[in-house]
Amino acid sequence: MTPGQHRRAQLTWPVPKVGDRVRLTDQGLEICFGSKFGLSHMKSKVMRVVEVGTESLTSPEETIPVDVDDPDIGMLLTDNWCFEIVKD
Repeated sequence: MTPGQHRRAQLTWPVPKVGDRVRLTDQGLEICFGSKFGLSHMKSKVMRVVEVGTESLTSPEETIPVDVDDPDIGMLLTDNWCFEIVKD
């Protein structure tokens, strides 16, 4: 790598696309609510992705901002690590 070049962040968790259906992971529950205990009903709640960031917030692992259609979750700073993509 030459001076001035930036190393591309490693993708280590799937990044959803706009329109994908997602639900919170255990890590997402901890980020959003500070705990995962007593919140199993939130893991079954399916949301739709309305916006996906274009740049990683961290390096070397990719952390891409993701916004969903649920206003309570959407107001929080969430990323691809908070969600798992729901397969049809």
